[in-house]
Amino acid sequence: MTGIDLVSFGHTDSPDVDARDWKHGTHQHVPASVAAIAAALESLTSDAALVWDATLPMPSLTLVEELLDGPADAWHAGLLLGTADRPRLYDSIRPLWMPSMPVEPDIETTSWRVSLRALLVRTTVVRQLGGPWPNQETLDGAGLELGLRWLRAGALIRHVPGLLPAPGPESDHGRRELASDLDGVTADDVRLALRHHGKLWAGWALQRSAVTRRVPLRRMLGLLPLLRRPVPANPAAYEAPPRPPGDLRRRVTVVLPTIDRYPYLEELLHQLADQTIPPHQVVIVDQTPAEHRRGDLTDIEPDLPVVVIHQDVPGQSTARNRALAAATGELALFLDDDDEIGPELIAQHLAGLTDGIDVHSGGVDDATAGPIPEGFRHRRASDTFPTNNTVMRIDWLRRSGPFDPAFDTLPQEDHDLGLRLHRAGALLVNDPTAKVFHHHAPAGGLRTHGVRGTTRASARRSLTERNLPQVSSLAMGYRYFGESERREARALTLLTTLSGDGSPLRRALRFIVQTAILPATLRHLRRTDAAAARFPSPPTPTKP
Repeated sequence: MTGIDLVSFGHTDSPDVDARDWKHGTHQHVPASVAAIAAALESLTSDAALVWDATLPMPSLTLVEELLDGPADAWHAGLLLGTADRPRLYDSIRPLWMPSMPVEPDIETTSWRVSLRALLVRTTVVRQLGGPWPNQETLDGAGLELGLRWLRAGALIRHVPGLLPAPGPESDHGRRELASDLDGVTADDVRLALRHHGKLWAGWALQRSAVTRRVPLRRMLGLLPLLRRPVPANPAAYEAPPRPPGDLRRRVTVVLPTIDRYPYLEELLHQLADQTIPPHQVVIVDQTPAEHRRGDLTDIEPDLPVVVIHQDVPGQSTARNRALAAATGELALFLDDDDEIGPELIAQHLAGLTDGIDVHSGGVDDATAGPIPEGFRHRRASDTFPTNNTVMRIDWLRRSGPFDPAFDTLPQEDHDLGLRLHRAGALLVNDPTAKVFHHHAPAGGLRTHGVRGTTRASARRSLTERNLPQVSSLAMGYRYFGESERREARALTLLTTLSGDGSPLRRALRFIVQTAILPATLRHLRRTDAAAARFPSPPTPTKP
């Protein structure tokens, strides 16, 4: 049996916490304060700890041990306890971030919105990443900051509604009390933003809260001095305990849409034939115009189990759905036709797809994108679904729905599916060790439809270019987020449009130029946003 220490707080005369159930670990009953809980977690002796409000019913030991046998590192019931849309201040920094999207609280899902009232965590997480930050004044604020810190460092954190037994007719698990504590913008919210995103972004979020009247101006001015307070450095990447690898015998169908990129496709097929664990099936959906279409693609690697489907009207979502309909493997590996892969790619994905992980995305080397951001250098819960290097369990499409044909000629079709998978409760993991090189072929793909325009990086290097969102990007806000998040996303778009890279003089010149054309930018954004509001609804899952 896994050793589990119990840290309880709250009313000592509550019948809900019975230390006799936890005699295989220590039991500390501490005051309901951030400092007391932090001190208790520093003295853990077992493999895991349960931090629990003594006024809540205890979780099943059977469930706790099942969770500890799985791939995640921490579990909580925060979305049932009022943390679902908190802290509001964070909407101004990452408004349309997948781990922050609204999810029904009765669904198990990846969520950093931890409540210290109902938390199960592996001891390795606390030892490597730290426990509650004592600078936070409230348990609510400490749980949210801790959850964001752990998730960003690479711990897998899941909201598990089953940790709280169903409440009786006279109980609401304290939801109303907690919700009132979290209303508005608190000092703890500012400290969270400051620690994780620095003074400039915390200041931006504060002034946005004043502009949108989420916080009175006087209150905002009272919170500004917090921006001068020092904060500790965030921990390095989390190193999860060793776990058995996934089943290397599972059958993988490679999903490979292509448009007139035969030289790249040919090299990729050779690389697929050289895999240490060969694919069960390679389904190519060839959308090349008939007059330019190559002969039999199965001749390139005769021993590779290739299925070719011809599609006369190009469409990336339709092509992938047709490939999935023809798939006979239990897993799908999504690749781009201009990817370059190493011989271990399939083996690396299968090893990383341990029991309980539903989507396993890899890293992408891309010579045009600059250095890999820090958050993409270690294993972590994924906030993207890159179809140029991702393996997923095909049966999850019954819960999320397929790729949406509304994105056939528009970007973001992969992220749209990722958001729906996350909303349905799938565990998405990004592991940079399973890596591809993306060539960015000059033709084919979405370039066929003329939608690959100015990138964010090229716009920031220019004085006049703008990287403005397309209809499909803004549609995510209407599909999966609320008006508050959409409003903050629009404000961030304007901010990034005015910002640039380079010397102070060059950044100032860009600001002047972009301010001069700001009316045109605003008109474009209004038109695009109006079209996004009319974007079709996402596909309906075939199975709840």
